Amino acid sequence: MLKDKGDLDGALEQYQRALTIREVEAPNSLDVAGSYNNFGLVLKDKGYLDGALEQYQRALAIKDVKAPNSLDVAASSNNIGMFLRNKGDLDGTLEQFNTNARWRLKW
Repeated sequence: MLKDKGDLDGALEQYQRALTIREVEAPNSLDVAGSYNNFGLVLKDKGYLDGALEQYQRALAIKDVKAPNSLDVAASSNNIGMFLRNKGDLDGTLEQFNTNARWRLKW
């Protein structure tokens, strides 16, 4: 809600609280991955692109282990690809989309 209202600093604070609790209660869980993704969304909106990408990659790393070949993995891979495209990294974008396409072919 805070992010949607434009209070990015408030959103970061709340996402950090959630992440801290989740890391203690359910380390390396899909919930932690969700927190990393949310954190990345706000960092992107604040213009911290490298930090956002790092958070997206953390989320993907957990999803690869906890839910391999899942829709969560495909969505994260796609999100990273779109992020790289918007940043102008076309080679990185192609790599992410190829990873995503290989996943789809398994189904």
